Amino acid sequence: MRIYKRKKRWLHIFFFAGIIFSPILSYFHWVLKPKKTIDIIIIDKTVANKQKNEHASFNWLLHNLKIVRKNNRALYSIDDYYGFFPQKNEEFFVSDFEKLGPEELGKILKKNQMIYITDSYGVYNNEWYQHKLISERSGLLYGGLTNMEVNILKQYKESKKLIISEFNSIGSPTPKEVRNNFEKLFNLKWTGWVGRYFDNLSEANTELPLWLVKNYKRQHNYKWPFKKSGIAFVNENDQIEILDEGKDLAKVVPEIVTKKQTAEQLRLPEVISYPYWFDILQIDSTNTPLSIYHISATARGDSIMKRNGIPTTFPAVIEHYENDYKFYYFAGDFADNNISRNWSHFSGFPSIKSFFSSLKNGDRENFYWNYYYPLMSDILERYHDGLQTSRR
Repeated sequence: MRIYKRKKRWLHIFFFAGIIFSPILSYFHWVLKPKKTIDIIIIDKTVANKQKNEHASFNWLLHNLKIVRKNNRALYSIDDYYGFFPQKNEEFFVSDFEKLGPEELGKILKKNQMIYITDSYGVYNNEWYQHKLISERSGLLYGGLTNMEVNILKQYKESKKLIISEFNSIGSPTPKEVRNNFEKLFNLKWTGWVGRYFDNLSEANTELPLWLVKNYKRQHNYKWPFKKSGIAFVNENDQIEILDEGKDLAKVVPEIVTKKQTAEQLRLPEVISYPYWFDILQIDSTNTPLSIYHISATARGDSIMKRNGIPTTFPAVIEHYENDYKFYYFAGDFADNNISRNWSHFSGFPSIKSFFSSLKNGDRENFYWNYYYPLMSDILERYHDGLQTSRR
């Protein structure tokens, strides 16, 4: 009996020692990891607050992987991006490429080896000026992709530098001419449709945009019959279609599906729920769909989608990683995630978060740790290794 109690006590001691010392060991393991150098241009035009959610999760990943700039070897700052910069008392400033002279722009483009457009949707008056209603539409304050930026992407494509872009890079408010140039450059086509899952379609839900409800009512006999969850589809011409839980959807949350071989290679789940904004694109044979969206519609839901030219399967991640150029398009608001800035300097933390967040399949945190993080890590590490090889 005494021996059993002694063993039990030692087990408790080892257990609590593990809890205490694991974070310390994890931190020192991160400290001892070698730094990886990639000079990256990050573009984020949708920064309406200091959290900078549209690129903060990418910044966390760069810290965790110890990816730094070549010259100063410092970790990327949350303010190390081009776009909209919020200040106090409704003040702001813009730092982008539009006002740069050819010489200064040339230096920036030559120095950097990669570009990532996390969001170009922009900031609107109702989001920025506090007396406005945030869920209603208003005039654009700043945003949209420009022809100069597409020309920069063209230079990077020709230089075989890595380009990553995601929703919303080419939808509204990007001008149609600019969008067409982007589509021709990368051999893809936006259908004009975007969508989003809402866990509550009741008009009482403050996350439900007022313009979405108003437009649907105007187009559907001024009725809004939705109380549960569902998927809203929005066309660039303001047409709204809603798929309702139960009636129109067999599985209410859109799923991202990855072939088994690709999933194993990239450490991705074969199926994962994606509960946020996405856009619907078409691609040609020069691009590879690494993963696809699948909308599980009922017969009624399928008829609504077919009637409006909305497919039930479409690309989620588009890849062209060849000798001629290197390009990815994420057809969803993947980087927009409210990830805490803490714990990025601890090795193994993503694995812990991946395990615990997987218990909550269907939320954005689970998507970040089990899909976005491993996918982006693989892309960056593979590209870094290629840069190292080319330097030898």
